[in-house]
Amino acid sequence: MLKKTKNCASKWLANDSILTTEGIDFILDPSERFVTSRYARLITDETIVADYQLFFESGLWKPGINELVDARDPSVLKFGAKGLSALANYAAEFLASHQVTDSLSAIYAPHPLPHGLARMYQAVSEKSSHRTRIFADFNEAIDWLLTNSSGPRT
Repeated sequence: MLKKTKNCASKWLANDSILTTEGIDFILDPSERFVTSRYARLITDETIVADYQLFFESGLWKPGINELVDARDPSVLKFGAKGLSALANYAAEFLASHQVTDSLSAIYAPHPLPHGLARMYQAVSEKSSHRTRIFADFNEAIDWLLTNSSGPRT
């Protein structure tokens, strides 16, 4: 299935547990308690919101599901404060419109560039109900998500 939104297209892969957009692969964990957002291809100020819009509008997103951002590859990160602010605003509005008050994001950022971008996102989204933590260790990020969440609401 191919779906287009604004200037971005997405494809469903495998058994409807993976959504790939222009820059991000959204992968549903088998536990269905979180989605891994793997920043795999070029992501810019102009594409980051469209990528997340496709995810939020997909069947992969459910109220209460949390996110593990895998930002290990700094070479694909071509966005800054403008894109992060737009994403934080979009996510806050979307989650509020669905009465989600308890979402979590663990950001795996093992290099200085993704870590700095994650800190910027944390700063611009601090007034929302969305809690964000940054990790240099992938397994610690997963452990934090699993310890602090029960998964999506049914």
